Parts: sequence; C-alpha cells; structure tokens
Amino acid sequence: MPIKFGKLMERNQELVPCNLGTSIAQNIFLIISSKFQEHRFDSSFGCELWDKDFELITNPLVWQEQVNQSIYKSLNKYEQRLERLDVDTTVSEEPYQNPVTQVRSIKKRITISVKGVIKATGEDFAFAPQLFLSPISID
Repeated sequence: MPIKFGKLMERNQELVPCNLGTSIAQNIFLIISSKFQEHRFDSSFGCELWDKDFELITNPLVWQEQVNQSIYKSLNKYEQRLERLDVDTTVSEEPYQNPVTQVRSIKKRITISVKGVIKATGEDFAFAPQLFLSPISID
C-alpha cells in the first residue's frame, strides 16, 4: 500500500496512504538517489548516477546517454507499475548558494525526466526530479 513516508518519523501519527502516482514518484526518487550495492537486499538496486558523480564529463552526450540507460534499466526492473517508460536527462550549469555557508558557486544540475503510463489505470505519468552533481544534492 502506498504511504506517505514523512509520517513514519512522527510519533503517534497514523500512516495515511498516498496516491499511486506519488508512490511511484517516491520509488523512482529512491532508485535514482541510491548507489549500486548500497542496499543489502539487492546489490543491483540503484543507478549509475552515483558512480558518475565526480567523473570528468569530456563528452556530455555520451555521459547523458550512459546515465539515461542506467536509469532506464533500473526503473524498468524496480518500478514495474509503469509501462512505455521513457527517460531523458539534461545537464545544465546553475548558480548555487550553500544554505549553510552562503558560499556561491556554479554547479552542474541534472534534470531527470521520467514519463510512462501507469499500468493499473492507463494514466499518463511524468516526474522530473532535479539534482546537483559533484557532490549530488537535492534541489
């Protein structure tokens, strides 16, 4: 049953189910933000993005295609509630200000666009999380 994971951390709170689209988006984000061999139950859970985080990008198109393929393979394996899956990544350079130190810098931002159709309902699904690279952080 899909649940809102934020409620797990609150005391004496009833776990309220979330909708199917939210559950799928949460699982996709978990897959994208997990490194291979991070989870003991399955060493292939995750994606290659973490392995490529600090890699020098000499050819952006090749790098993006490798990341696309890794994410696609992982989502195809671990998010079986979607069909007609399409994954596309774009990398851009963005100004970034560290919220703690207030230091400004330029970071690479990756937008991962995931589209598909929810098998159970036939509804279109779209999710596009954004991450900063080197080191990976959430926007």
